[in-house]
Amino acid sequence: MQTEEKSARFIRGIGPKRFEALNRLGVHTIRDLCYFFPRRYEDRSHFQSIADIQPGTEATVQGEVATLGVRQVKQLTLFELILRDPTGTLTAVWFNQPYLKNQFKVGDRVILSGKAEAYHERIQLSSPEYERIQNEGTDAIHTGRITPIYPLSEGLAQRSLRAAMKEVADHYVLKEIKEFLPQSVRDRHSLIELSSAVQAMHFPPDQETLEAARKRLIFDELFIFELILLYKMRAIQRKERAVAFQKNPELISEFSRVLPFLLTHD
Repeated sequence: MQTEEKSARFIRGIGPKRFEALNRLGVHTIRDLCYFFPRRYEDRSHFQSIADIQPGTEATVQGEVATLGVRQVKQLTLFELILRDPTGTLTAVWFNQPYLKNQFKVGDRVILSGKAEAYHERIQLSSPEYERIQNEGTDAIHTGRITPIYPLSEGLAQRSLRAAMKEVADHYVLKEIKEFLPQSVRDRHSLIELSSAVQAMHFPPDQETLEAARKRLIFDELFIFELILLYKMRAIQRKERAVAFQKNPELISEFSRVLPFLLTHD
């Protein structure tokens, strides 16, 4: 049974409802979270100038909030933000999320990622992922990087789960994941440390590190499979070992004499 200290319930950002939703995905402990890998990634690490964005493409931009506000459009509440950079402006809109007005203020530095479309002769992003740049040295979580996309179930939202997983990657992986391969084996096969691989699977700094993490985890999976197979083979050999017979030359000679043919040397 899992101990209370190891329960995923007590990770910051995972309350009772999210914990229940994670349970439905087979996640109960902090260690389970460490190995709860993204199902895919989106590369949001390359910034574009607003003037270079083409409608119909995925865009990641960095700029300053020029204006923002909430307005009613028929039955929808629309939160609208105008972002500007040295090359131009674009509009970002979110539907039925008026609380977002409290997330931004004019002058904020913001990263937006989403599908670009043309609307009234202006580039618009509908419900984009966003990241406020509070400190230039702080790692982004949701955009401005290779961004993890996690499996979800009812009661889980990608943004809140990703934030909780950043907490796990930064503060719990090193405690929960212990290296089991000798340094000589890692050197021979050019493998990174297991804890580094698990961290990189969640928030890879670049594509090369992500591939190195995948290589390490694939090696572990095959290595453990071979160990289990070897263990089962040895267990069968110990259990079903044949009876050893003692060689008796007289019995062999007597047996040979009664045969109607001569035995070959083989």
